[in-house]
Amino acid sequence: MIQSGISAAIVIAFVLSVIPALPAGTGLLFEGKICARDGRPVAGAEVALVDASGRQRYHAFSDLQGRYRFPILPAAGAAPYGIEVTHLRYHTLRLQDAVQGALVTSPAPEDLAPGMTAALSASTDVVRRDFLLTPSKGTPRHPALGPIDPNFAEYCYQQGLRLLGHDKKGAVELLKVYAQTGHNLKQVGRALQLIAQHDR
Repeated sequence: MIQSGISAAIVIAFVLSVIPALPAGTGLLFEGKICARDGRPVAGAEVALVDASGRQRYHAFSDLQGRYRFPILPAAGAAPYGIEVTHLRYHTLRLQDAVQGALVTSPAPEDLAPGMTAALSASTDVVRRDFLLTPSKGTPRHPALGPIDPNFAEYCYQQGLRLLGHDKKGAVELLKVYAQTGHNLKQVGRALQLIAQHDR
């Protein structure tokens, strides 16, 4: 009985350590959809929330339907979050205030995580913001890896899988390249799953 109580306490302490502490009465859940100008969803776009100094605080990736979603995050206070959307095939999009001009609502039942308290849901706003990206001109380039072609994209995918066992950070970087440049939707979906699991 004592052992199970200690185990439960350890689990609770771990959960509390990985959930951001929310200022009283303020939490934001960011979500939306990213599409190209022709309406096609853009998979693998990196959506980053940045602080007033421009430092990246949180990031997420769009899925095969172009949707992205952050967990509940603490509100930024007096200095709002900025937002950046980057993708190797599209121009980078930046906004100084991620909330201004967005659709801000109260959470619907489907927005809530299992076990989320009524008090937490009452103090949370859902910020819905969609983006349209403009294709970049010329060959897409990765700052560190140079020109991207279909063969190189496949190489990044295979190398990313190979590195997962001993270099997770390097594997995630290669899988990000594939998620943004690959043409095999099944592999793009798999790359996004692996990024979500190992991008710590």
